[in-house]
Amino acid sequence: MTDILNFNTDIISITDVGLVRQANEDSCFVSKTPNGYLFVVCDGMGGHIGGAEASRIAVHSIVDFFMENEYRDLRQALADSLFYANDQILNYVYGNPDLQGMGTTACILLIQGNKAYFAHIGDSRIYLFCKQQQRLHRITQDHSYVQKLVNEGIITDDEAEHHLEKNKIMRALGIEEDIIPDVCTKPIQPANGDVFLICSDGLSGMVDDEHLQQILQQRNDLAKKGNKMMSAAKQAGGLDNITLQLIQITNSKSTVSLFESKNPVRKTTIGHSNNIIQSLKTVILNPKNFKLIAITTLFTALVIILAFLIFRGGKGGGKDGNSRNDGNQPIAAPASNQENSIKQQNSEEKTDPTIFKIRIIEVSQFKETELFNRSYVKTSDLEIVGDSLKEEYSKQPGKYIIETTRSNGEPERENIIPQKTVTKETKPQKTSSTSDRNKNTNDKNKSKDNQKGVSDVKIQSGTNNDDTTKINKKK
Repeated sequence: MTDILNFNTDIISITDVGLVRQANEDSCFVSKTPNGYLFVVCDGMGGHIGGAEASRIAVHSIVDFFMENEYRDLRQALADSLFYANDQILNYVYGNPDLQGMGTTACILLIQGNKAYFAHIGDSRIYLFCKQQQRLHRITQDHSYVQKLVNEGIITDDEAEHHLEKNKIMRALGIEEDIIPDVCTKPIQPANGDVFLICSDGLSGMVDDEHLQQILQQRNDLAKKGNKMMSAAKQAGGLDNITLQLIQITNSKSTVSLFESKNPVRKTTIGHSNNIIQSLKTVILNPKNFKLIAITTLFTALVIILAFLIFRGGKGGGKDGNSRNDGNQPIAAPASNQENSIKQQNSEEKTDPTIFKIRIIEVSQFKETELFNRSYVKTSDLEIVGDSLKEEYSKQPGKYIIETTRSNGEPERENIIPQKTVTKETKPQKTSSTSDRNKNTNDKNKSKDNQKGVSDVKIQSGTNNDDTTKINKKK
C-alpha cells in the first residue's frame, strides 16, 4: 500500500507554553503504527498538574491502543481508543483523589493508505486545507457551550469567538464514565498538496480561520508555516498553551479532495453563491477535467440533434396516414381520476422542497443539550434515521428527546428513556468506580505485566522547553 506522505519531511509537530500560563498542559504525539500514521493532540484541564497529567495519560493510552494491535474497523478502533483513554484517566484519579476534576480534550488523525480517519472530543480542532480551492475547512465541530449556541442560531460563529464563555466545553475525557466522542462517518480522501492542521484552542481560539488560511496559502515549507501560526497566536496574546501539527499530502492518487466540511454556514445568500461559483471554477478550470467536459458537451449536442431529427421524421410520417388515426385503430381511453391523482402525487413528491429536521436532545434538571441535528429531504430517510437514533440513545444513560420538524410545521417531540445527565467540564469528577471496573483494569494491567520486551514510544508532553519524553511500555 502506497503512503500518501513522507513521514520524515511532510510533518510538523509543535507545542509551546504560550505567554501567560506557568506550565504546558498540552500533549501531542506523532508515530507510525501497525494501523497507519497516528497523530494525536490533547489539551488538558484541571490545574497545571492535573491538566498536564490528564493529557499525558490520554496520549499514552491512545498510542498504546494502536501500537499493540492491528484493527480492521478503524472507525470503531478510534472510538474504542478514546473509551480506553477515558478509563485510564478515571482510574488514575481514583488512586489520586487530590487530582479530582482533571480532564482533557483529544483529537486523533489516522492515515492509512490514501484515506484519513479521525475522531475527537472537546474543543481541539482538525482542519483540512484544500489546495485546489485554496481554502481551509473545519473537519470537526467543537463540543463547547458557544458552539451549541451557534447551532441553535442564538449567536453567530464570529460572536462565539469573543463570547465570555468560549472556554466552557461540554464533553471531555476523564470527567464521566460515559462519553460520546465524534467519529468520522466515512474517511477523507485528500489530494496532493492538501494539508491537515490539528491544534488546541490555544491556536484556534487566538487566530481566526481566515488568518490561518492565509498562512497556509503562502509558498513556504511546513516549518515556516507552523512557526508563523505560533507567532500569530502569541501576537494575539498567547493566553493559552499552543499546540499544532501540520501534515502535508504529497503522494496521493486522488485529483479531487473528498471530505465533509464543518465550516460555519454563512447566512448571506451572496456568500453561498460565491462558494458555489468557486466550487464550479475549481472543477471546470482543472486541466484534467476540461477535456472530459468538452467531450461530454459534444456528445450531448449530438444526442440532441439526433433526437430532433427523429422527432421531425415522425411528424412527417403523419402526412401519408401512417401515424394518423383513420377510425380503424382504437383510441386510448382517458386516464381515470385515480391514475391522474397518483401521477399528480408522484409529481409533487419529486418537486416537494420540504426539508425534514431531526434532533436528539439530552434533558437534565436545568437545561437541554442538543446532541444531534440533521436535515433530510425524504420522509423515508427521516423514519430510518429516527428509528436508528431511538434504538441507539435508548441504550445510553440519561434522559433523551427525539424531535422531528417539517420546514413548514411545528416540531414534534417524543421522550426516549430518562437516565443520566449531560457530561460537562464543570461537573464534579467521580471518585469511585464499580468493582467490575477495578477488576477489568487489574486484568489489563496484569496482561501488560506478563508480556515481554520493552519498546520506546516518543511523546511530546507539556513542558516549557518542549522536551521529548520517552515512556517505556512493557509488551
